[in-house]
Amino acid sequence: MRTRFVVASLLLLSALCLAKNAPDLCLISMAVPQYPLLARTARIQGVVQLKISINAAGEVTEVAVISGPKMLTESALTNVKTWRFGPSSNNITVTYKYILDDHLIEGNDCCRFKMDGPMTVEIYGGATLVNPTISN
Repeated sequence: MRTRFVVASLLLLSALCLAKNAPDLCLISMAVPQYPLLARTARIQGVVQLKISINAAGEVTEVAVISGPKMLTESALTNVKTWRFGPSSNNITVTYKYILDDHLIEGNDCCRFKMDGPMTVEIYGGATLVNPTISN
């Protein structure tokens, strides 16, 4: 199962390079984005926008938060720092969209994600319900 995920991720990343016809923004690798457990428990969803700088080696060198809920920005910052692009220097704005989906299985760190080019990442997470202990 993990092998299929890795292969699918590599195919997705290759498609991003070809589909956008922009080799200078070719996303080569990234970690799987996570939907923070605390944010899911508090039912926080929203959009995080980051401004990133990419050096000539394709590494993310600087990241600044433009906007977004505080409970989600740390997850987006951590994830975007793992991104590696093809050799190029560039400054781009990346958008993370955190969306709760009550139909997804509760408890997964990241139930599903999709990308629209190297500019937008959508992360879908199952809402986590807090079950208080009832004492008799």
